[in-house]
Amino acid sequence: MYRWQVVVSVWLHWLLLLAHAGLCPDAASMSRLPPTCQWLAKVCVDQNVYVLYDNKYNPRHELFQHVPRLKLDNISADYYGYGDVWGTHFSHPEPLLRPATGGEETRELAHPQFSRCTIPLIIYASRLYMYGHFFTNTVASIHVMQQSGLLDRRLSIVIDTFGMQLERFQRFLLAPFTPFDVTTLSHLSSRQPYERPESYNPDGQHGRCFWNLLACQFNANTSGHLPKTLDSPLWSTGQTILQHYRHKLPPIDPEFANNSKLRVLIAVLPRRSKLRALVNQDQVRQCMTDPGDALTHSSSQLQQQ
Repeated sequence: MYRWQVVVSVWLHWLLLLAHAGLCPDAASMSRLPPTCQWLAKVCVDQNVYVLYDNKYNPRHELFQHVPRLKLDNISADYYGYGDVWGTHFSHPEPLLRPATGGEETRELAHPQFSRCTIPLIIYASRLYMYGHFFTNTVASIHVMQQSGLLDRRLSIVIDTFGMQLERFQRFLLAPFTPFDVTTLSHLSSRQPYERPESYNPDGQHGRCFWNLLACQFNANTSGHLPKTLDSPLWSTGQTILQHYRHKLPPIDPEFANNSKLRVLIAVLPRRSKLRALVNQDQVRQCMTDPGDALTHSSSQLQQQ
């Protein structure tokens, strides 16, 4: 009986290893990244600081070359709950990278265990808390990079939020592009026990040291550095998100299944809703009478604004 228990235990162990291996990203397949992304090797993250262990980054080692930088270009940071408030945006400061030293404060940094399976994708997103900017510049760019074969779908998505929590829409929009939960750089780099269970990586633990780490910045100029593999990247991104959640959606009302009717969804900001409603009513009225003229009139108004 004991012999069979050992056999079953070994068999289950190998199954777990195979399942784990299937969730490990392939770093070698991500060699054609745009200039907005940067690889770091043998790195730990500690309270939003990158600690480097590669000898070429160690000033005391004979192989030392230089200490790299993560230079952010035109990344406008905003605050949770103040995404569109005028005057609250600021330029994202350059992240701190430093070589490891003999005076590391924690056991994890003094004796690092680098994960070869988990590869974090650290995201620096311009106007992170504005839905439209986040979808257009960050989510759509990740979708295009995955469709072009630039990004592995098994990366652990990590967002720099300056210690603020994520909005629900950010997790919602990014869920279709990773098998793991989305987390923040503040949480990933926090000094929690290594044994703490986590759902944002294939290791299932709170590891802070990685053999490979990828940092990417996303702003309004990112799409210009990406392959033109999709004719309509925003539409394609939306369809991917829709397919991911389709099984959770209620049946389509027969009234809305009629493709002969044009339906317009208008989203407004609560604090501007009264003023916006008057303009929207005018657009809907024109659309009911002459759709072609309504589109021309709407385009003219947008140019004036």
